[in-house]
Amino acid sequence: MRSSAATRSPRDPTSSCSWGIATAASEFDALLGHVSDDEAELLRWTDEQPAEVKGWYRRDENANPIECRLRPRDLDLSHCGTRDEEEAAREAEAAAWGRIEARLQRALERSAVKSSFSPKERFKYETSATEQEIAVGALQVDDPEEKVFCFFRSLSGLPAGFRPREFLEFVEGRCEAGGRALAPAASTCL
Repeated sequence: MRSSAATRSPRDPTSSCSWGIATAASEFDALLGHVSDDEAELLRWTDEQPAEVKGWYRRDENANPIECRLRPRDLDLSHCGTRDEEEAAREAEAAAWGRIEARLQRALERSAVKSSFSPKERFKYETSATEQEIAVGALQVDDPEEKVFCFFRSLSGLPAGFRPREFLEFVEGRCEAGGRALAPAASTCL
């Protein structure tokens, strides 16, 4: 199906993005104090920036409290004449977003560590969405033994002599190949 207009590309549900779609402007401003000028340009959206290099977080003065919102990804499929062309355009956009997302994640995580944020305040910048869901949905509920179910599985078919360090290197390599970075907190868990 050919699209004649630009469409918004939904956020990848498998994305490692754990730093949210919006953050309080005061918190965002505090994070900007701990990033390089290049990272600040990447993070902060301003009217003065050329359209092709707009930052990713735009200040929303109408929100109460004021917040900085992650702008949507845009994908123009109007130039695509076939499904194959659309698929190629989607794949190219996803790869480009993966590289941008990794840079955003690294910048926000590093700045949160350098900031005066408490561990609780840094949590959303240092953990994956899955870790946050587990913390809120399983670890911070009343009577978790009545509400939380855990399922464990074993992996079969691992190579003989499997080594955890080699697995970590494999995961890091896959992340890099996909233009993503493994969060430091995640690598300490592997």
